[in-house]
Amino acid sequence: MTDVAYLTREDSPFKAHDLPFSEAVRVGNTLYLSGQIGTLPGTLTLIDGGIEPETRQTMENIRAVLEANGASLDDAVKCTVMLADIAEWRQANAVYRTFFTRHLPARSAFATSGLALGARVEIECVAGLLKNPVLGRSERRIMQSWPPGGRFGAHGCCGRAAYPAKHVEPCRRPEGSQGKRRRAA
Repeated sequence: MTDVAYLTREDSPFKAHDLPFSEAVRVGNTLYLSGQIGTLPGTLTLIDGGIEPETRQTMENIRAVLEANGASLDDAVKCTVMLADIAEWRQANAVYRTFFTRHLPARSAFATSGLALGARVEIECVAGLLKNPVLGRSERRIMQSWPPGGRFGAHGCCGRAAYPAKHVEPCRRPEGSQGKRRRAA
């Protein structure tokens, strides 16, 4: 049976206002976030100012839910953006993009005929939580930093496969030995 957890922070407006859904649901190593809108923290009040401040607050709300569940925006693999007016896509996109500095998750965007509380934007995300039991960090982060030099495939030092779940510690070959070096595919 797959491990499932229904997650809502104690200080969340989801809980305070008895909304009929969880902030996030973790199924195995995947975290599914409910759609977030630009409400001020702990309230159901939208931030003033239009699409740009709403998008910024929406992304801050997403960041808070991810962090409360041991993830970050770097772990996001898919986002869905819903806009009250597709003509505001460029402004929303400009703000959205500033929250993803390492990679861009897969994404869909579409217009709706209305969003909760009269919001201009709603965004939902899916994050990968591939926890490495040895290090307790996401494997994706390890893959980006290992092996040294950023190449993924064979280790530059020993030729062993550089898949983090299999080989997470530095090589222990004798100092000065050359070892056989494999070419990364």
